[in-house]
Amino acid sequence: MPPRRGKPKTLGAGDPAGKTTPATAATPAKKFTKSRKASNRGRKILLYAASGMGKTTLAVLAPKPILIPLDDGSADIKHPVTNELIEQVEDVRTFGDTRAALQQYGLYDDNETVIIDTVTKLEDLSHAYMCATIPHEKGHTCTSIEGYGYGKGYRHLYDTMKLILQDADELVRRGKNVILIAQCVPRSIPNAGGEDYLCFCPRLYPGSKNLPSIELLYSEWADDVLFIAHANAKVVDHKIEGAATRAIYTFGELHFKAKTRVLASGETIPQVISFEDTADDSLWQYLFEGASDGSDIEPPPE
Repeated sequence: MPPRRGKPKTLGAGDPAGKTTPATAATPAKKFTKSRKASNRGRKILLYAASGMGKTTLAVLAPKPILIPLDDGSADIKHPVTNELIEQVEDVRTFGDTRAALQQYGLYDDNETVIIDTVTKLEDLSHAYMCATIPHEKGHTCTSIEGYGYGKGYRHLYDTMKLILQDADELVRRGKNVILIAQCVPRSIPNAGGEDYLCFCPRLYPGSKNLPSIELLYSEWADDVLFIAHANAKVVDHKIEGAATRAIYTFGELHFKAKTRVLASGETIPQVISFEDTADDSLWQYLFEGASDGSDIEPPPE
């Protein structure tokens, strides 16, 4: 004969008084409130283009900029309107320096926009930081990304580069805009519906079938991914033709990546914005209400 199943015990059944004790909900660790007020957070921007297209020049036109220069090309950059040297964070040489600078929040009290130039260079610097802070699974220190074993170093690289976005997010929560500048690279994009095609992308590690993409991580983080290129350029008889003027692209197409989020006003910015004049800050006027167009700044004497 199979054993008889006992009657389920109720909570508190062992109480001598025969009373049950009702379950109580745990007290939340943090009490939240709700509102409909507008956010005061800054904007997160990834700006990329080929060398010489004016990435840094455009970035420093943003409101009250300060530069974290990792690229020698931005060391002596001047404001396109005032011709004054741009305020910079000095002596940032390594990935660790960059993190420490981003975390020094009081440094940016008088600034509205923090610029890292470039995150492409920062990714190169991250290898040494990764090797110094992340040991091999067997406990020893690695001297290169390949020392961790097949693919493992690139997963550590992804986690390491994610730290910069965490640091930047805190500045954004404090109301600062963060612009990350990247170099540009053409990549072959897999196309399940036909032939693969070339696409211009920010030059960051693209990942693979089994490894996460730093390029996608940074693109997904950004409110706006902006691409600078020549306007109306096309190839005719194997020769490039079209206007040599530059433009800023805010919406992506098959051959380049770009995006922008709806503004707080509910409006969207134009898909293409002129950047023929290096003193033209039309882009920032669209994105940031009150961004200076230079009209209130006297240019330097001739």
